[in-house]
Amino acid sequence: MDLKAVKYLSVLFLVACSSEDKLATIGQEEITRQQFEAHLEFKRIDPSDTERVQQTRDQYLERKTLAQAVLEGDLIDDSALQAEFEEFRTQMIINRYLSNYLDETVDETALNNYYNSNPSEFQVKQAHVAHIVFRTHNAMTEAEQQAAQQKARNAQAQLMKGESFETVAESLSEDLQSGPQGGDLGWITENAIDPAFAKAAFSLEAKSVSDIVKTQYGYHLIKLVEPVRTQTLPFDQVKGDIRYRLRNRARAAEVERLKSTLDVSINE
Repeated sequence: MDLKAVKYLSVLFLVACSSEDKLATIGQEEITRQQFEAHLEFKRIDPSDTERVQQTRDQYLERKTLAQAVLEGDLIDDSALQAEFEEFRTQMIINRYLSNYLDETVDETALNNYYNSNPSEFQVKQAHVAHIVFRTHNAMTEAEQQAAQQKARNAQAQLMKGESFETVAESLSEDLQSGPQGGDLGWITENAIDPAFAKAAFSLEAKSVSDIVKTQYGYHLIKLVEPVRTQTLPFDQVKGDIRYRLRNRARAAEVERLKSTLDVSINE
């Protein structure tokens, strides 16, 4: 809304010059400069940007005028509107407070302290494994599933005859990525793979080979290339999870504390 339009609405509001605190009067409502300054802060508008402040003031007063005019009609239930405002205000108060509280409480120091005090929570088991796999999927018939299993048995028989795991993987494995590498999958994390595969792999002795293992991907023969090791995840990798956990705990505790500060009496 430009300045000319503001003049046309002068019957509804007057920009006040006589009062230092009053910005305008819209009908019977006085708009203070403090209210408008709070609006500028909310909109993150630099008060020294005169042109933008002027434009914002015109828009602000126009919206206030329209709202006043609407409320003087019969289409809006003011009591329902006030109830909605109150609900919104209540939720905003709670959310704004808790957001500020948690930002101050769960800071970088708190995250580091938790990480250093609970090292076992951030340790993972890793195993260097290789596998020979014969693929299956849900669309396969029972006969096709059995054929894949028989291929695994044949590969197992070759291993028992003394052929090297790497040679059998290169010639028979249906994993096109690891097969040419002798079946080598590198270091895997216990909780990041199929549970049946992990259970078999992490129970092996170094250099030993599992029995045939069925997973959602097919039939596997698994070799533990190097002994299982435990690795501590770096702080930067887990601090997001720590922050989430600590904020949830701190929020729940602060909500209970706040509720305990006031007595609530309900009149039945």
